[in-house]
Amino acid sequence: MKNTKLPLIFTVMLLTACDGESQIEPNEEIPQETVSPVEGVTPAITSDTTEASERGEYAVIDPGMTVPGSLKITKKGSDIKLNWGYIPQATAYNVYYNEGEDVNQSGVLFTTSQTRFTHQGLSESLHSYKVQAVYQNGQVLSNLSAKLQADLAKQVKLED
Repeated sequence: MKNTKLPLIFTVMLLTACDGESQIEPNEEIPQETVSPVEGVTPAITSDTTEASERGEYAVIDPGMTVPGSLKITKKGSDIKLNWGYIPQATAYNVYYNEGEDVNQSGVLFTTSQTRFTHQGLSESLHSYKVQAVYQNGQVLSNLSAKLQADLAKQVKLED
């Protein structure tokens, strides 16, 4: 037999514990934050680049934070190298990757403490990247950079 009194008892206990008061008035709007998944980042990453396998933590995207600029993309054989300008307050950088035209935060995520990233052993196809600055050890993120693309069978290009 299912106990239907348990939720009621829990509600009564909760209201009793807070003297029947709520922290939010019924007509008050709850402010919404923009969140984005990010792998936990520390300023001292032992290797230049690590691939994130899970995205369990969330950080706030702050449009006021500096977005990586001075973007460069080069290719050599089956490797693609990205470079971008240093941001003094950034503790790391996220590099989002997708094989194909589009890339966003659901793409493969790499995290680096450097202002460069080399992706090795790629197929002869179109590869797209965007870079994001990480602040406060992963608690705050910038918006994504312009898209960088390289087709290993063709020329490289940078799009705004």
